Amino acid sequence: DIIALYEATRTSRLATPDQRTFLQAVYGSEEDALNAFGVLSVGGEIETDQALNVQTRTGVIDDITIEELKETIFVPTAAAGTLAGPYQTEGGWLIARLDEIIPGTPKTLEEAREEIVTELASSASFEAYYAALNTLDDLIGQGLTLGEMAGYFGLSVADSVRVDANGRNEGGVPVSDLAQAPEALAQAFELPQGEVTDAFEVGEATLLISIDEIIPQSVPPLEEVTETAETLLIAEQEGEALQNAAERLVEEVVVGERSFTQIAAAYGAEVQTAADLRRSALDRTVPQLIVREAFRLNEGEIQILQGPLPTQVTLLKLDQLTPPDEAQLDVLATLSAPRLTEQLKQDMLTALAGELEEGLETRTNMAGFNFYKNRLLEDQ
Repeated sequence: DIIALYEATRTSRLATPDQRTFLQAVYGSEEDALNAFGVLSVGGEIETDQALNVQTRTGVIDDITIEELKETIFVPTAAAGTLAGPYQTEGGWLIARLDEIIPGTPKTLEEAREEIVTELASSASFEAYYAALNTLDDLIGQGLTLGEMAGYFGLSVADSVRVDANGRNEGGVPVSDLAQAPEALAQAFELPQGEVTDAFEVGEATLLISIDEIIPQSVPPLEEVTETAETLLIAEQEGEALQNAAERLVEEVVVGERSFTQIAAAYGAEVQTAADLRRSALDRTVPQLIVREAFRLNEGEIQILQGPLPTQVTLLKLDQLTPPDEAQLDVLATLSAPRLTEQLKQDMLTALAGELEEGLETRTNMAGFNFYKNRLLEDQ
């Protein structure tokens, strides 16, 4: 398996990255840059004395600071002769021509072995996970308790906790697992005592909630809750102030007034960078909430995430998004096929049931139904 995956993806596993050799010229005006671009487009050569700067560069994608230039000459479809620009830069109007593509050197099998083993292990774990999900659906259908289902998989049930409909415990602090699964929490508050919710995906995990006890809504005397109410009110006001401050900071980052590093220094916070982050990464140093939200962002987007406490927030920015190559798509297709097939079956069955319900006129024999119920009671 290691050798087969290596042979299929060898060209994308680079010990040294691709390099590009390109002509780069900078002009003092957009008009001059457009004229030079026109000359290059018909196969001519530009007049160097009309440019502020002309040079031939060779480098990897990380050497390029102009995003538009990266997206033109470093994309897989670029070929010798590809033109880019004009782009306005601090030094003037820039145009470029791709002259040569120098392919990167692939890693040897031994150099790539550990990486491939990790991918294969991840693939196997996903297949086992989705197989377990199918088994879990069967157990839910059998009406087993949460403890019985957990025991089947050799898992333990989390401690019971009293929460309100917003997922906050008796101290007003959000319960992290429930805060990440609002749909599961909403369903839990619709079910009677003793029931178990459907299975909900939370990041790379599956969550079920058992309704152990329903505490009726009540309004305690003010003197009993004054201290708690004051604490919650202060925390709520601090949280709102922090949220507003975070939104202003995001605006400052977007317009270039401040960087994440400057913001962290001003607030005594820490900047963390996760390079080459993958949705299925086995490295757990990055919280799953961060991983999940990062894969919902577009390149350059910034998201404000609520922390475990009302007075904690995280600013998350996606700097670069690298789409999977063809070989990686083949691997991803293998991973997702079982789940997609199962979901498609469920969608088709739901659609069929809906069509049957609309197309059939049903009648109920209440006398027969009541007789059936009474017979069940007698048997018990």
